[in-house]
Amino acid sequence: MSPEITVIVPFYKTPKLRLRRCVESILEQSFQCWELILVDDGNDLEWGYDFLYKDYAQQEERIKIIRQEHSGVSAARNNGLKAAQGKYISFIDSDDFVESDFLQMHYNAIQDSDLSICAVAEQWYPMYAGWVDRRVFWSRPIHYNGLQYINFCHNKLYKKEIISQHQIQFDVAIKLGEDALFLDKYFDYCKSIRCIDPPLYHYVPDEGSAVHRYRANFWEWEKIVIEKQWNKFHQYPLRQWQEQAMLSWLYRKYKYAMYYYLANAKKDEARAQIKAIVAHPLFNMLKQCDLSKKNNHLGKKDKAILAIWNVFKLNGVYFTWRMRGRR
Repeated sequence: MSPEITVIVPFYKTPKLRLRRCVESILEQSFQCWELILVDDGNDLEWGYDFLYKDYAQQEERIKIIRQEHSGVSAARNNGLKAAQGKYISFIDSDDFVESDFLQMHYNAIQDSDLSICAVAEQWYPMYAGWVDRRVFWSRPIHYNGLQYINFCHNKLYKKEIISQHQIQFDVAIKLGEDALFLDKYFDYCKSIRCIDPPLYHYVPDEGSAVHRYRANFWEWEKIVIEKQWNKFHQYPLRQWQEQAMLSWLYRKYKYAMYYYLANAKKDEARAQIKAIVAHPLFNMLKQCDLSKKNNHLGKKDKAILAIWNVFKLNGVYFTWRMRGRR
């Protein structure tokens, strides 16, 4: 019998105890009609992953292991998708683990929608539970413009039919933000979304991941994500307070990107990257931010920073960076 759900777990240099906990959390699922595809992303033999074969694949026919030359997480997920037999798809990171009713609750939720999203235990973003039409979803950035909704690919359940029919894949050229770009494509074909309240997914930060390494191309990738997500939330007219929420989100995206380079890059490289960020077409949108007391989306400090940027542009960025932490 074909599985209802395929769970795809790529792994590369994952600590063995974490990987074992991840696999065990899938074996403990109350929902039983699943297959697990573990994608070995070119790990060397010394990492000692033989236990996956001996303890799991040879003991449990629902577990399959496929191997590829080291090509990154996007290629691994794409290869997992090619091998998937399930009607629905779930991606789980090898450092993470899930609650025992993760698959069951997602399976129940997706029956009347095209995508199921659950809360993430280690994230503070609130979960607005319930069924939501795509027009409502994209008209409420105050509710849905958060990491667990539009950036994480692994706290969700997808329809394989949508992925296959529209040839949706992870972009192997992108090293940061690949989850968000995959979701952006998938959202194009979602008529409705079901959000479920319990924090069923446990996110365990990996200090060795791409997120924690300096990438000179960070802005090149990040601006694509910003543009895609900005456009998604402007498919339909926004009310004034929703638009202000988008502008505050945009400000924080720019601030993070510029401070990222100031903290990590050499002086000339940082200056060149910040010039490119300030020249980005959406940067001028920040002039529309309401800096009065009525705007609850920005604190006093952020309003002051934004006012300095609007007046002094590049020099203002350097000034606010140097003044951070001072009172």
